[in-house]
Amino acid sequence: MAESSPAAAADWIIKQPNRHPNYFIELEPHASMILWRRTIHRRFVTLDSEAGQTEFGGGARINFEIVDPVIPSLNNSIALGTGLDFMSCSSFCRNQVQVFLPAVAQWNFYLTQKWSVYANLGGVLRTTDLFSNTFFDFITELGGRYHFNDKVVLNMRVGYPFSIGIGPGFYLGSRDE
Repeated sequence: MAESSPAAAADWIIKQPNRHPNYFIELEPHASMILWRRTIHRRFVTLDSEAGQTEFGGGARINFEIVDPVIPSLNNSIALGTGLDFMSCSSFCRNQVQVFLPAVAQWNFYLTQKWSVYANLGGVLRTTDLFSNTFFDFITELGGRYHFNDKVVLNMRVGYPFSIGIGPGFYLGSRDE
């Protein structure tokens, strides 16, 4: 049976707009893993001996909050983000390092003081061989954050092309400045 006491209901802040950390920029260093490598040759995605390899790497993202709230009755916001990721597969790959330049729109929902969720949607430039092979791809991710306090979070996400990503997030600035 679900608990319906006022103490249990008080923890949820999803229906209390703007009751989340006051920030303008989120910096997010992270580690990433791609479970299934897609290779790039002359602007086309191919399946060859490198395809299917697992890749590991990391990078950093920066998100700028631009709209708060989007839906006036919910605790939500929109941020625009960009970043840089370096991924590498095992020693069997000719093009061991891929560089990713993502650009996303991020829709955040703040559920409780400790938990928020988000969806990222956008595009990513993927490149190998110092930009001699470049390919545009889409990016879609679902993520969650555990808020240690109003300035530090733990980001966890799954999606495409990055299968899994995890790392800290740091809220900087203020919407009021």
